[in-house]
Parts: sequence; C-alpha cells; structure tokens
Amino acid sequence: MKPTKIFNIKEANLLIPELKSSVDQYRVKYDSYLEIRSELMALTNSDPEHRPNQFSVDFDKIEEFKYKKSLLNILEKQLHMIVQDLESLDVVIQDPYKGLIDFLTRREEEHVFLCWSYGETEISNWHRIPDGFAGRHRIKNGDFN
Repeated sequence: MKPTKIFNIKEANLLIPELKSSVDQYRVKYDSYLEIRSELMALTNSDPEHRPNQFSVDFDKIEEFKYKKSLLNILEKQLHMIVQDLESLDVVIQDPYKGLIDFLTRREEEHVFLCWSYGETEISNWHRIPDGFAGRHRIKNGDFN
C-alpha cells in the first residue's frame, strides 16, 4: 500500500504506542505460527527439500494434523489483519516482526521517510526512500521545519 499522508514528527510520535502494541501482538502470533508450523511438519511424512508439495500423515495423527492446520490458518489471518490495521494508519511497514516502520514526510523539496524501529521511544531518524534502514540519519534541528 502506497502511503498518501505526509507526517510531521509530532504526528508520527503520537502513533508510537499503537505501533508498539501492534508489533508486540504480531511477534507473539508469528512466534506461535512458527511453532505450530514446525509441529505440523513433524506430523507429516515429507521430504520438503526433494518433494516440497508431497506429504502424508499417519492415520492416527490426522485429527491432530487438521487441528494444527486450522490453528495455522487462523494465525495467518490474524497476522494479515495486524498488517492491514497498521497499513490503515498510512505508514509503510518494512518489517512487522522487527518493528521497522516508516512515515512519509518532506525534507526540503524531497519526499523522505521518518523511521521508527521497535524499542525507540520517539522518532529520531530519517532516510531517503531508496536508502532504507541502512541509510538512516539522526534528525537535527531544522531538518523538518
């Protein structure tokens, strides 16, 4: 989803509590997703490296397999909903698990991103759109007047 809102630093900072809460939820659900996916694979007789789309389940484990598969589907939908909720804030989600989120803004005559990383208490960095996290710069007085 392409952002349309142009944020100022104050507006972006006001969203941090909501972003942190969403990233916390995402992390818990994603960790559960990985655990259940691993359990699901353990129930199958498969060779994912040589036959990734072929597997079988022992007859006595079919119900457990179905249950775990349904849990996996629920978690996938919940993860997708968290991302959609974040996108509805008109932010750019670079990595929902790491908590890397950008806010479109203007610096002089250029569109750039204010950037937030999980654990930061306020927006204190920005980067040019193509540069990503590696191109982060500390915000200095006068950068975003």
